[in-house]
Amino acid sequence: MTATGTVLATLLAVILLSSLVGHSLAKERLDIFKPPVLFSILMLFCYVFPLLSVVPGTDSFSTEWDTTPPRTGALEEALAVAALAALSFYFGYYRLPGSRKQRGFVPASSPQGASIHSARLKFIVVLFTVVGLGLFYAGVQVVGGFEVLSTSLGDRLRTFAGLNYLFSAINLLLSAAIVWWGCELRQGRRGNWRFWSYAAAALALNALQGNKSTIFIFVLAMTMMYHVLYRPIRARTILLGAAGLFAVLMVYGLIAREYLAVGNFVTIDPEKLTSEDLSQAVDRELGGNFLQLQTLTVLVDRMPEELPYQHGLTLISLLTMPVPRWLWPDKPLTAPGVFTMAFWPERWLDEGSTMPPGLVGELYMNFAWAGVAAGMYLFGRAYAHAEKRIREKPGNVPRATLYALLIALMLHYLRGEFVSPTITLLMLGLPTLWAERFVLQHS
Repeated sequence: MTATGTVLATLLAVILLSSLVGHSLAKERLDIFKPPVLFSILMLFCYVFPLLSVVPGTDSFSTEWDTTPPRTGALEEALAVAALAALSFYFGYYRLPGSRKQRGFVPASSPQGASIHSARLKFIVVLFTVVGLGLFYAGVQVVGGFEVLSTSLGDRLRTFAGLNYLFSAINLLLSAAIVWWGCELRQGRRGNWRFWSYAAAALALNALQGNKSTIFIFVLAMTMMYHVLYRPIRARTILLGAAGLFAVLMVYGLIAREYLAVGNFVTIDPEKLTSEDLSQAVDRELGGNFLQLQTLTVLVDRMPEELPYQHGLTLISLLTMPVPRWLWPDKPLTAPGVFTMAFWPERWLDEGSTMPPGLVGELYMNFAWAGVAAGMYLFGRAYAHAEKRIREKPGNVPRATLYALLIALMLHYLRGEFVSPTITLLMLGLPTLWAERFVLQHS
């Protein structure tokens, strides 16, 4: 890396670490779930951490996806774009009056002011369970049964093509669990054996989709609701929980995408597992999820010569997503589809794989530097507004739920793109918020 690249990487790290240090000094206890703090941590993983393998050229993206070296200066330009993205987010977040002075959450001290209709809660749980299981089972039958489903989890894009309305219905069980959890927390309880049994079953059934991201979002959203509505969680506990969740999802990914798909593990040997094997598995998992610096480098290197600026087309594909592709074969692709088809079409045609550019990359893909500055400013404003609303009414369950889902989705926006996380937010959020307002009444 050039001297300019070293300076830019250092500047980006300082910008991101400054937010963490500032919040640590301003509070008696660091709140990792506060938007700018979580944003700083995730951006470090997305755009600074990859340098450890990008500079020597050992990262999985450079060795498995794109072996063409970028032009001189492309990496430095990508680092500059990432720095602009970080500054724009902070500017958008702190533009909200009083956001610099906000302390940690203080949950409502008593359940007074919330009226819970037990009969309506039972109705919602039963309704969501029956509809979710029924539609999911129909989807399984269409693809050929559970055996076919389990062996196709490594190629979910093509397995679920045209059937997302059926398979995604299983998320209704997660929505029911979130509604129930909100009622428990609002009454000053942490759930009984009935609730935890249902939540565990909903999570297990959802795992049949082979989708780690939904499991992550559900667990983090439930944790965030506890953090906001019941009791703030210490930073040390959050970090230990994050490490545990990372390990569970890594094992789940190996089982779903290797063992069930081909009948045995490909990257590890469980019978001769060593500490070196575990270390390599962790490196693969981290390196395979945090490729945003590399994808941004490709975009600043090859646009607009090889891929014209999209001028918002990938963003507005959100509006066309509800239309099944069998009804509209030529409907606009999302950012991962456009990105992959432009530079690695064989990956999609041969393997059904796509590469997400990251939210920063997608904004650059559409409007270059101006898009990154404006889009990340609005991203920061959205989180500031959601946080302001829950602080105004600390015991309001629907507001807490929406805020929790946004926090849980921040990682998937930054490492993915705009449309898919927003679709997930709508699929989980809309039925959940409607059900909460149906079950709960706030004074």
